[in-house]
Amino acid sequence: MKILFIYSELDPAGLNLASKLMNFIDFRSVSRSVYTAYDGEWILLGVNKGITYTDYIDRDLDADVNIFLSRHSSQSGLKTLSVHPTGNPNNEAALGGVPMSLAPCHPPLMNLILQKLFVNNLASDSDYKVTLEVTHHGPTELRNPSLFVEIGSTENEWRDEYAAEIVIKSLLDAIELYEGGGYESKSIYVGFGGPHYAPRFTNAVLNKGLYVGHILSKYSLEKGVSNEVLIDAFKKSMEAGKALIDWKGIRAEPRRRLLIFLDTYGIPYERA
Repeated sequence: MKILFIYSELDPAGLNLASKLMNFIDFRSVSRSVYTAYDGEWILLGVNKGITYTDYIDRDLDADVNIFLSRHSSQSGLKTLSVHPTGNPNNEAALGGVPMSLAPCHPPLMNLILQKLFVNNLASDSDYKVTLEVTHHGPTELRNPSLFVEIGSTENEWRDEYAAEIVIKSLLDAIELYEGGGYESKSIYVGFGGPHYAPRFTNAVLNKGLYVGHILSKYSLEKGVSNEVLIDAFKKSMEAGKALIDWKGIRAEPRRRLLIFLDTYGIPYERA
């Protein structure tokens, strides 16, 4: 499996995670901030800018997946270990990328990482919350399937080496499971509704064993999402064939519009 790991040299969490990854894997320096392992199959790339502003970074790098190692920020200060797809569902791009554009994501690996994060975090008796986040922020203009793995939400957590070790161990466990074919191939869903931390979709992955790709939040749906972006959400979730709806996590009118779209395109749905 060809993997491109990306971190920002300006991000303490990214630096922390990259350092832990190099502790686990024997990466070789090939140039400034570029390291390789497994005969070049794995690349670790540091960038000297905000990681959400890295559109086209993989233009000349053919990989099976891009894994962004990053911090998560929030006003709540909630301690989180999270994964999520990347994209801007609405006509805004406050944190990089292009408005109304979604990057391709990798639901099987993303969901395996979430599962391993939950198991390893629990085994470590950690007080971090493991969660999916909804699709938000850039980069959006990527050729390879991509996902973010993040530590949140303050500088104390970003520099927490113990949290970084849980994340990297979970990453490597999930990659090994995926490469070994030790996971069940199943239908992929696109998620709709709910808050930023996506509790119902996290539960669907951890307790129901579903695979979820892009997740368009209550906020995004209420602002209005074009049919083109809705179609893209399925296409760029490895051609997902089903919708998973947080029924109470969407107001009546945007839910009605969503159901019309799903009916028009013949897409089945389930309640989360």
